[in-house]
Amino acid sequence: MESSAGNRLKLINVPPSQLKTEIVGASAQQKEILLASLSGVGDRRVQTITIEKAESDWGVPDGVGVRFTPRPDAADDMRMSWEADLVGDAFAERSRELGLPPVAYVAIPGEESAIGSDSEDSPRRSEESVTAFAQRITAEADRAGATVSDIEILRPLRYAIAVILQVPDPAAFLDRRAPAFFQQLGEPPRDYDLRIVDSNGGRVSENWNAGSGGAVWIRKDLDGCNPYLVSRPVSYKPPPCPDQSLSRQ
Repeated sequence: MESSAGNRLKLINVPPSQLKTEIVGASAQQKEILLASLSGVGDRRVQTITIEKAESDWGVPDGVGVRFTPRPDAADDMRMSWEADLVGDAFAERSRELGLPPVAYVAIPGEESAIGSDSEDSPRRSEESVTAFAQRITAEADRAGATVSDIEILRPLRYAIAVILQVPDPAAFLDRRAPAFFQQLGEPPRDYDLRIVDSNGGRVSENWNAGSGGAVWIRKDLDGCNPYLVSRPVSYKPPPCPDQSLSRQ
């Protein structure tokens, strides 16, 4: 894959026979589905997937949960939770189609999230849509003084996209240029992960979305420059943006 802007789009495709993730508690058919999804996501961050019986309070009779254990070096990697949701959503949809036990939740360390019931295909998850998004983000990043340093196309069932955006001036970018950048970029694909890093590759912020949910993270010292729409307690007062000259206009 290659965008018109010349960025090499890396398609993740690991043959099931080469996957190192351990799958526990799954039937042969469930394991086959999980391996097919992992093939399009990769196994760099997920060490173990465990299929477990869901408690009755989840409200899914005879339901199962899908528990993900990260590899030690990915324990604090926000993308691991995104990949878990991608695989969990794909597993839930294929389980519905094949009449297998329904999936109640996806679990990562410290968190359990209910699986949505919508299995409707969205045109925003096609190969064309994620390629078009890659082209747009490359063009808009250039206009915003940022650089797309990495793009990965994943296919747990339908297409997803992960982008790393590098900025030389994180505070100024988030405070002044990011709002217009996001507005011009337009609606992303349904399943995406956008990580912003500084010139040294250090994580500045990250936001991801998948069928069952989403998450936003921003480096603590830059919370006062936050361009994301996130809910906060009424009493919360963010710290000032590090450079006081960057007041919003």
